[in-house]
Amino acid sequence: MLPDAYFAGHFDGEGCLRMEKHHKIWRLRISVRGAHKPVIEAYKEKFGGSIMPRPDASTNKLLWDWYMVHQGNCLIFINSVLPFSMEKKEQLAIAKEWLNLRMAGNLRHPSQDLRDFGESCSIKMSELKKIC
Repeated sequence: MLPDAYFAGHFDGEGCLRMEKHHKIWRLRISVRGAHKPVIEAYKEKFGGSIMPRPDASTNKLLWDWYMVHQGNCLIFINSVLPFSMEKKEQLAIAKEWLNLRMAGNLRHPSQDLRDFGESCSIKMSELKKIC
C-alpha cells in the first residue's frame, strides 16, 4: 500500500476537489485522473470510490478517473493527505471544515445556514483553483 504522503503529492498534481449540488444539497466530490491504472486503483483500494475509463481524444490515450462522493470516505481521505499536501492544502482545509459541519447536522434536510456555508465553500474552493 502506498503511503499517505505519496497520495498527497500525487493528488496535489493530478487531483481535484469540488463542491457540487446534488438534489439541492451541497456535497464534496474528490477525483483523480491518470494514465497509470495501478496508482488509480490504489486510491480505490485505500479510500473506496469508483474508477471509470476516460479516453483522451487529444492524445488517443486511455486515462482512468477515480472519484468519490461518499462524504465519510471523503473526510477519511482528507485527514490522510492534509498533513502532507502543499498545493491543495487550503482547499482540503475548507472541504474538511464543511464536511465536519455537514456530518454533524441533518444530512437529508440541512439547515439554510449549512446550505449557505456550502455555497461559500464552493466559491472559496473555485477561487483557489484560479491562483497560479
